[in-house]
Amino acid sequence: MHEVKSSPIKPVTPLNSVLLLSVRSSRLQAANGVFYEFEDLITTLCDTRLCCPANEMSAHRKCYRIARYAGLSDRVADGISSMGKLNVLEDHHDIILLVLDNPWQMHLINQVKGWRDHPAKKVCYITECWPKELTNWRLLKEPFTNFDHIFLSIAATVPVLANETGIPCSYLPCGVNTTTFVQDGLPANRVIDLSYIGRREPALHEQLKLFTEKEKLFYLFDTARSQKLLVDDPVEHRKMFASILRRTGMSIALPAKSNSVDETGGIDEISARYFEFAAAGIVIVGRAPDCDAFRRLFDWPDAVVNLGHDYRSIAEVISPLLGEHEWMQALSKRNIVNSLRKNDWVYRLIDIAQSVGFAPNNRMNQRLEELELLSKQVESS
Repeated sequence: MHEVKSSPIKPVTPLNSVLLLSVRSSRLQAANGVFYEFEDLITTLCDTRLCCPANEMSAHRKCYRIARYAGLSDRVADGISSMGKLNVLEDHHDIILLVLDNPWQMHLINQVKGWRDHPAKKVCYITECWPKELTNWRLLKEPFTNFDHIFLSIAATVPVLANETGIPCSYLPCGVNTTTFVQDGLPANRVIDLSYIGRREPALHEQLKLFTEKEKLFYLFDTARSQKLLVDDPVEHRKMFASILRRTGMSIALPAKSNSVDETGGIDEISARYFEFAAAGIVIVGRAPDCDAFRRLFDWPDAVVNLGHDYRSIAEVISPLLGEHEWMQALSKRNIVNSLRKNDWVYRLIDIAQSVGFAPNNRMNQRLEELELLSKQVESS
């Protein structure tokens, strides 16, 4: 006799109300702008109470961690540390969502008064946590078990964390607010020939400088000394960044932190650059991450033009592309269309909602319709 498994029940209650905890008041890295963009979209698609703790209450946090390291439960440690000062939780919230740039910030939920007894689903999205980090026993004392579901943007970490904590964990890739990067449905003039933004491989950068100087091309790259670039306003910076990308023809993209193997363990993951560049209609040159997620999310031809590892031959890769204007335009359009249909942040929000038993609400469905209309406009332009 074969066991018959019933089909999962399709969520019917729409996700309407969210208490959203953000670190945007204390974490001003330019790189966090992509995730604050996600938060801003949530506030437009749901009835959202945005809560931005001014600080991480370091003294209280220290008390909490000492108690946890001593073997006390999370609830007892929470009582000792007395973090619950924020009276922001309302009866109608469907979920409590934390968007964090690292797992050491999960204790922020303890700042919300009464969260434990509230029926809302508790959800955490950790935007960076590599499997290697979970060998740290202190990290595993952090309050993972406070959550009904944990989402991670590093796919390789998902099975490791699920095994260590017993909490449902899912991969939630980065996304992009595609309508910010696609202006009026049409590409802008591409006055920047080539860019290499963010952390970079020095040998590649040197070859790009030589090539662009020889060919008299506009090569845009970061000159900041520190990779943890702090800005006055990450949201404002994000808008400027999108404006620059809309005017860029070709950009270099490599797997996330490819120059930091000690941190990544040599695992290929998708950096935010691929999502941003594709949404802006940029021709992406570099290396495609060797992972299933990339092959699923960027499954169209020439999503990344392979540069290989021998950077001395970079002219042989880029020069032919510069002369193929029609091909470049067609690929630019293809990148935009597929981004609108696959990689907008709304798809990630729907994944979160459905994973904890909610259906998309009317505003989410309306955005889906708008994205499809915009994609058709780009296709026909």
